[in-house]
Amino acid sequence: MTSAFAGRVPTLWHGRGVARRMVERLTAGRETLVIADSAVAVPFPAGRAARTMHVDAPSMDVTVVVSIAREIVRRSPNVIVAVGGGTVLDASKIAALTLAPGRVFEYAVGHASGSALTLLPDAAPPVDLVAVPTTLGTSSETNSVGILKNASGYRLIVGAR
Repeated sequence: MTSAFAGRVPTLWHGRGVARRMVERLTAGRETLVIADSAVAVPFPAGRAARTMHVDAPSMDVTVVVSIAREIVRRSPNVIVAVGGGTVLDASKIAALTLAPGRVFEYAVGHASGSALTLLPDAAPPVDLVAVPTTLGTSSETNSVGILKNASGYRLIVGAR
């Protein structure tokens, strides 16, 4: 897996128009899947080919995360662009685990069904993820932690990287 930027430490950009410019730069020439909160505009250049899934953030739960994962597997992207608040960013990070070797996604979802805390094995992220936060507060764009809502409540999934 290669990308236009080095390392896996989150890099934060800010300023007027930066979302559109950085998304364009980081996805240029790459198979891209955009996962976007249906309540926000997607910062994607007009005329740029990318698959887009619009999700309803208030309805986000494990069934929606599984459907996102299925779309990721159906046509594996080189990069995922997640646009929304912490709920959408977390769901995108968790769904992206479906591309990790060793059935990490299935482990995360299965373990979370019976435990409030799931620690994932140390592994490199399976795909580049560009997070475009639209809210303040969760810092989901800066870490490998995700919250998954299932029948048992809200579950914390923690990645090593």
